[in-house]
Amino acid sequence: MTKINKLINTYIFFVLIVFSQQSENTFLNINGEYARRLYLGESMEECRAACIDSAKNNLIDNYIYTRFDDHIFSDSERKLCILELKPLINNVIIISESEITRRLENRGKFIELSAEINDNIFYEKVQQIIQ
Repeated sequence: MTKINKLINTYIFFVLIVFSQQSENTFLNINGEYARRLYLGESMEECRAACIDSAKNNLIDNYIYTRFDDHIFSDSERKLCILELKPLINNVIIISESEITRRLENRGKFIELSAEINDNIFYEKVQQIIQ
């Protein structure tokens, strides 16, 4: 009976190790950037908000094209990834922000940002989209 108990305990131990490794969260820092010109009638604050939104899209592009480099994304898959993943980006750190001022009519904003993402969640979402 003790041999069976040892085997059962060993089996339970290995199962717990496997499940604990699978539930481990991996966080990645991903960067994104975007430059956007100021449109007629648009305030610089509106331009900044749109630029941050587009930089988040770029951040997601950087993630999916790097993490799934063996997959060719269609436009619809890419857009669906952005729709699914963007709400999961919470804390964004702006690395650099500058105003583009070449000429008065070509003013704009450049923003580079970084965010910490949960790779497990992002990976699963993208896997569901591309399957």
